[in-house]
Amino acid sequence: MGCGHKCARTSLAIFTVFGTLLSLVAAFSCDFVIKIEYTYWYGHTWNGLGFLGRSKHGFEGSSDFCVGWSSEEKEYLLDGYWNAGFAFALLAFSLGMLTMIGSFLFCCLGNVTNKIYCSLVIIYVFTAMFQGLTFVSFASDVYDTLESWEGLNYHVGVGAGCAILATIVWLLCA
Repeated sequence: MGCGHKCARTSLAIFTVFGTLLSLVAAFSCDFVIKIEYTYWYGHTWNGLGFLGRSKHGFEGSSDFCVGWSSEEKEYLLDGYWNAGFAFALLAFSLGMLTMIGSFLFCCLGNVTNKIYCSLVIIYVFTAMFQGLTFVSFASDVYDTLESWEGLNYHVGVGAGCAILATIVWLLCA
């Protein structure tokens, strides 16, 4: 005796919570990409870049912090690719919230037809597509400009890692 549609809908609702949380971190983290600067006996120091600002971590005598982009940085660094990546991240998070609410409503309502419930599949596909399109920001001149100014390469950070996982979760939901 299996649990049928109720268990499948409950599992899907739980997956949408994880997908939405991962999308949230991807969109609003100051560590979409990171660069490790120094390695000390007590650990690493690194800088991060996110859609909303920059971060510094592990520096002796200071705590971890995130600051927004200054007006000069916005003018000289942030280009169309970067802004498009942020827009796609916001769309993915917004659609993720919509599907999370919808999946919990449909999970709790007993008389929802499969046609109505399957309409969420279309939204899951678009959410996965928008989440994947956040990586268009990697084509931005932000990285090249900062690498020439600061001399270090940027790598996938917490935000980009969460975006990768969120894309996978949204595809699994679809």
